[in-house]
Amino acid sequence: MAVSRTIKVALCLPWYNGADPDCVAAFLTFQHYLGRVQERLWWMNHLKESGASSGIPPALTGLDSWDKSGAAEIPEQFVGVNIEFLIVAMIGYSLPGTAREACIDAALASGADYLLFYDDDMMFDCSIFFKLLRHEKPVVGALAFTARPPITPVIYKFTEGPQGGVINNPVLNYERDALQKVDAIGFGVVLIQGSVLRRMPK
Repeated sequence: MAVSRTIKVALCLPWYNGADPDCVAAFLTFQHYLGRVQERLWWMNHLKESGASSGIPPALTGLDSWDKSGAAEIPEQFVGVNIEFLIVAMIGYSLPGTAREACIDAALASGADYLLFYDDDMMFDCSIFFKLLRHEKPVVGALAFTARPPITPVIYKFTEGPQGGVINNPVLNYERDALQKVDAIGFGVVLIQGSVLRRMPK
């Protein structure tokens, strides 16, 4: 009898002082959603392994009652996979880069297969998790925008600077609702395969 494989996802929170007050409700909803995903996959795979069921039962309540697109539901490609979530929170760091490095160290030490970074001022639909995961890319991020004018997408292509180095050029003409290759992206919501980080020298 085949046993479901398990992937471990670390929800990495490199936050200075907790979630932004305007984003608390959205983050708590997202956290609750991830718990429901973990629970539902466990039950579906348990029933499948016992021979009582196969695939996704047709009459289950939606995982996200606000989502009408179906994007928040479990994709077929992840039936037979248990997803375990753990929270890695680094609160109180004044430097975001230092907090992110601390998150990486803790997540890799826990054996995480994926690291899902989520900034404290982000508000995304719950479907963002599977929208990123289903691409199965080493690094993939959600499209976010600058908080202050000029409002531009936080995705960039590099060009060589006049005195060396590189210049970050925001990508303004991007295809909507499509995966796009860029040179750099903001870390608002980013999913990284742990294997990528394990291969990188510190």
